[in-house]
Amino acid sequence: MRKIWFDGVNGLKYIVEIIIPKGRDQKLVFYSFLAFYILLSLLMYLKHGLMAWQTNVLNYDVYMWIDRLSSIEYLAPYRAGLRHPLFTSLIMPVTVIAIFLKAVSGKLAIHVLYFFLLYNFIAAFSNTIVYKYCSAVLNIGKRSALLICLLFSFFAHNLVLSFLPETFPLVMLGLLVMIYLTSDSILNKKEIPLATNIIMFCLISGVTITNSAKCAIAQLFQTGKSLRQKIGVILKSGLICLGLCILSISIAYVIQIFLYGKWMMGDNTGEFISSIKGVDIFQIFFSEPLLFHHNYDFFTMEFVKPLLYHGFIAKITVIAFYSFVLFSLLSNIKDKIILFLLSVFSIDVLIHFVFGFGIEDSYIYCQHWFFICPLAIAVAYRKIQNTKIKAGMDLLLIFFIITFVWNNLPLLVHFLI
Repeated sequence: MRKIWFDGVNGLKYIVEIIIPKGRDQKLVFYSFLAFYILLSLLMYLKHGLMAWQTNVLNYDVYMWIDRLSSIEYLAPYRAGLRHPLFTSLIMPVTVIAIFLKAVSGKLAIHVLYFFLLYNFIAAFSNTIVYKYCSAVLNIGKRSALLICLLFSFFAHNLVLSFLPETFPLVMLGLLVMIYLTSDSILNKKEIPLATNIIMFCLISGVTITNSAKCAIAQLFQTGKSLRQKIGVILKSGLICLGLCILSISIAYVIQIFLYGKWMMGDNTGEFISSIKGVDIFQIFFSEPLLFHHNYDFFTMEFVKPLLYHGFIAKITVIAFYSFVLFSLLSNIKDKIILFLLSVFSIDVLIHFVFGFGIEDSYIYCQHWFFICPLAIAVAYRKIQNTKIKAGMDLLLIFFIITFVWNNLPLLVHFLI
């Protein structure tokens, strides 16, 4: 028992060391983003934060999560949702603090600001991991790493989810750590501890169960074990995660029967299954996560179709950006990290394009996959030795960053003020 506890602590420490920024440059990146996101949160709180709004923001369940995670009566019924089986259990300490703040602050709704600030930290950590991945794992240089980090940070839905409570930012943080671990293992022949793999599997799958497949893929790509050993790690991780899910459901069942006399757990997954016919896939799946469309109302439950951009710069930017990403992928298709990233992305393709899950509003799932784009570009940097070509790539990234800022920030600020 003592050994299991010791291994678990060390496994968790391995993960925390990746998340926490180290060194002057990483800390500067982290605190700069944190300050920026706190400003966005304060604006959001001053205009919308008193819970007078009870609708979604860009189809994200913002109000629902805040209300659910700050109310005692909602803990048991939603403890074991099928798509997010361990989510409310994992953030139970956060919920306890939120309930206390809600009780003592009254109409000021300080618990709302508390959730905003919590997600500021999550977003800042995610951006810092991207920077750390590019500079420390891929060793592409601090300037190029910073440009890729800035590019990533000004994606439209990275901006909006930097202060809005949802499951997606948590999943993205977990997936970025997983990619960091696996890529470091591939490049430096490091063997990832079993406890670390199990913890990552449970955390990522517990928040969104479909991402368990991505965790399994990551474990297959890691170095230091035979295929048989890797399959054993996957089975152990999956069984432990399944056991925790069953335990969570069982606790929820007992509490609900005791409090309400009936079992109330439901699942609306079927509502999100739809045909891809007639849906503008490129606009909804690829464009919207990068650049806010100009005819989209932040506060609406209806998705505006067709999505429109004013002018041609935004359209050209989206096409050029994905052309750059596609070039980075195809030119390094034999690279093991690229194969790993594409394997991870294939799970989202399977879920949305093959099964048709949530395809009509698939942009809200972008934080499950769009970090693949800047990371693929970073791999291309690593392969190129010519300084002039790298300088040209830097200029292209600067163009993308300027366009993202020019398009996304004014729309976001208009929403906040």
